[in-house]
Amino acid sequence: MAVRIERLDPDASPGDDVRSWYDARVAAAKVDLPDEPPPGWRDHLGSLRHGFGGEPQEVWTARVEGRHVGGYVLGLPRHDNTHTGRLGLLVHPDDRRRGHGRVLFCHALDRLRAEHRTTVIGEAFDETAGETFAEAVGATRALREVRRVLDLDRLDQEVNADHLAAAERASSGYGLIRWSGPVPEEHMTGVVGLMARMSDAPTDDLAWEVESWDADRVRAVERAVAARYQRPYAIAARHRASGQLVGLTTVFVKGDHPWWSAQGDTVVLPPHRGRRLGLRMKLAMLPWLCDREPEVRHLVTWNAATNVPMVAVNDVMGYRVLDHASSWQLAVP
Repeated sequence: MAVRIERLDPDASPGDDVRSWYDARVAAAKVDLPDEPPPGWRDHLGSLRHGFGGEPQEVWTARVEGRHVGGYVLGLPRHDNTHTGRLGLLVHPDDRRRGHGRVLFCHALDRLRAEHRTTVIGEAFDETAGETFAEAVGATRALREVRRVLDLDRLDQEVNADHLAAAERASSGYGLIRWSGPVPEEHMTGVVGLMARMSDAPTDDLAWEVESWDADRVRAVERAVAARYQRPYAIAARHRASGQLVGLTTVFVKGDHPWWSAQGDTVVLPPHRGRRLGLRMKLAMLPWLCDREPEVRHLVTWNAATNVPMVAVNDVMGYRVLDHASSWQLAVP
């Protein structure tokens, strides 16, 4: 049976096409990630329209005899890493192991060649169809990642208070500031500098270059977050003597299912590391978040398996391992 692949525009394509893509995502999530809520409709639609941070992307869907069987999203970075394409490929669970994924993958490679991209990168959870497919097409496991979850309703408040007090003593030369929503203009320069240091996190063998950030890129990320009906919260560390922002941590509360929300980036500038600022910021976030967002029950975070300092912080806080995933890469033939 011939596979028909068509470009999807979330604002111009028929509504049934957009809904079919969503239904396939939900069906796949129930099979591959049964312990978490599937993506919400508003989150899905926002991600199709904006991608991550407003970076260009293409959405393609596949049909067999008029029935939607899968598709892919292809991210095409423009600020940096312009040699890469980020591929998210999906086949409906009812239609797997019939060659549809391979057809979609070949189509994606054609698009990457047309855009002069030399490396394709994708993510897959371990022990899922995605991992099996990545191995089958010859991709290399380049970065091992661990997903952890913090159960807020099981926290030992006294223990966390003790850890926070110790972190405050270790970082007495710093104060914390916080905001919800967009970055205030008076803090934008500091935030841009901090986001540029996120590339310090381990990438192992992944062909990923240092990212470049400016205020426009930060605002683009904020628009993408808002489009997905997510509410951002941020706590930053400020050096008292200089007034410089030297650390940042973020959380995103998901509007479609707030009980299952996400820990975002945490970063401390190199000269100010070793003072437990990462732990202090993340611990200070918890009571504020619980007060502002009482529906939140779980915070999910990602770390490279080799990111020993951040894993240690998460262990102190009580995060437990949820599952494992990997970033895979392949030179575009």
